[in-house]
Amino acid sequence: MSKKLMQATALILSTLMMGVFGSSQITSAHFDVEDAATGLKSNFHATPDHSPIAGKESVISYDFSKNGHQTNKFTYSLKINKTRENQIAVPPSVTGNVVLANYIFPTQGLYTLSLTVTPKDSSGKVSVLTYNQRVSRGEVAGSKGFGIFEIGVFAVVCGAIGIVFTITFRDILMKNKRKGGV
Repeated sequence: MSKKLMQATALILSTLMMGVFGSSQITSAHFDVEDAATGLKSNFHATPDHSPIAGKESVISYDFSKNGHQTNKFTYSLKINKTRENQIAVPPSVTGNVVLANYIFPTQGLYTLSLTVTPKDSSGKVSVLTYNQRVSRGEVAGSKGFGIFEIGVFAVVCGAIGIVFTITFRDILMKNKRKGGV
């Protein structure tokens, strides 16, 4: 196999791996979330240590202290949605410049948390701050088999591998043909 072909194959496979495994956010103690349309920013945190434990209560907080957002001029609603499951509304409370909510993540998995920020006087724009929270400790959900997402990822990976093999073997056959070997 030629050096260029090996490099191309490595590039394609590394790109696929980054797409499959790199789609989740990197965890840190605090994470800034922003609504790109309105520019509203908040510092997001979930307890304990940004790694909630399924089956145990977690405190979710959106801290608006750094950006001058006046929490008393807005209403807030928090919705939590686990991949392929129903969305749940969680009532938040406001303490100073921090919006808080207590929630028990029922099982391990990927959850999308969406905080909707609505001006009380209806003069401004509604903002939605979204964060994908992975819960990887605690209660495990019962297996329901492969869903459409898992099957789709498998199909994309198999297709990409098929393309790499087709290109690889086509080039080898073409080289052998030129040398008179086939």
